[in-house]
Amino acid sequence: MSRRKKSELLDFIADMVKARDAHPPIDEETLTAAEEPLVRALRKVGLKVSSVWDLVNNKDTYPAAVPILLDHLRKPYHRRIQEGIARSLAVPGARIGWGQLLHHYNSIHDVDPGRDVNELKWSLHLALAAAADKSVLDELIHLACDRRHGGHRSMFVDALARIRGVRAQAALAELRGDPDLKDAFERLDKKLKKRRR
Repeated sequence: MSRRKKSELLDFIADMVKARDAHPPIDEETLTAAEEPLVRALRKVGLKVSSVWDLVNNKDTYPAAVPILLDHLRKPYHRRIQEGIARSLAVPGARIGWGQLLHHYNSIHDVDPGRDVNELKWSLHLALAAAADKSVLDELIHLACDRRHGGHRSMFVDALARIRGVRAQAALAELRGDPDLKDAFERLDKKLKKRRR
């Protein structure tokens, strides 16, 4: 094995060890116990959940839960629970917590070692995209254009298309050549073709 290949392999192993140490495995029982305060709070507003993940991709709306989710997003839960909270906030009603979501999103700088994405940052990006409206258009454009966030901004393309308007369209035109957003534009183009049929 060449020195270069050996060095790359050692770097890869070091990244994997770093990832394992940063996010140690946790069993479901421990996770369930850790999540109990959040589940209890959600049940108090009438939601029949055993985990925050029960809200993810749920067709029902839960406006009374949004303030609870935003409050619990600030708490030092295990990363997996934080991801579930952020994913549950991927609803238009989370617009009330835009500033908080934006702060959390911007505070995460790196991808998880050994992965292409940071799952928590990805989840926060989904929440921001779902919550975006014309009132935060300037911030949304800034986020979508900030290449430091890489692919963690692909759903901002959909949010800009949903908002429409001249400024949103100009931003989309500017972003179309961004290599990190290639898949996002391919997805958007497919949606637009289906609508035209």
